[in-house]
Amino acid sequence: MPKSQAFTLKANGRINQLKTQCGVSDAILLSNPSVNITVNQYEAIWDTGATGTVITSKVATELGLKPTGLVTSNHAGGSSQVPTYLVNIYLPNGIRVQGVRVIEAVLSGNTEILIGMDIISLGDFAFTNVNGEACFSFRIPSIKQIDYVEEDKKPTWLKPSTSYKGGKKRK
Repeated sequence: MPKSQAFTLKANGRINQLKTQCGVSDAILLSNPSVNITVNQYEAIWDTGATGTVITSKVATELGLKPTGLVTSNHAGGSSQVPTYLVNIYLPNGIRVQGVRVIEAVLSGNTEILIGMDIISLGDFAFTNVNGEACFSFRIPSIKQIDYVEEDKKPTWLKPSTSYKGGKKRK
C-alpha cells in the first residue's frame, strides 16, 4: 500500500466554504526533463457537488497552458463548450496529484481553482465542527473507510420502514 499524505486545516467558528491554497503546473511539460516546471499558487475552493476540477482562464494564461481538447460543461447557466487542460495539482502539505484533466470556467471572487470529486474521491475527506472549531482534513490515497454509524453502533433512526412494501401501503 502506498504511503499516505495528508493535511488538516482548522478554524474557529463555523465556515461556509472549504478553501485552501493550491499549486498548478503544466503536466505535459513533465515529459520533457530539460524544461523548468513553473508551479503557481492560487486560492482553491473544494466542491463535493462538482464532478471535476476547474481552473480559470487566468491560470491557463499565466501558465501558458495549451488546450488538450473541448468538452461540454453543464453549469447553472446552461451548458457551453470549454477547453480542457492536463495539469498537476499541488495540495497543501506537499501533496501532488499528477495528470489531472481540468476544464476552464469562470469562478467567483478570488478563487482560481475548484477542486472537484475527481480529486476528492482519490482520498479520505472529512469535515467536522466540534466545540465551535471547524476542522477539514484530507488524506490521499484513501486507506480507511470512515463510517460514523458503525463507529457509534447506534443506527436506530435508519431502521427500514415496515409500513411500505413494493410502493404500496400495507393494511
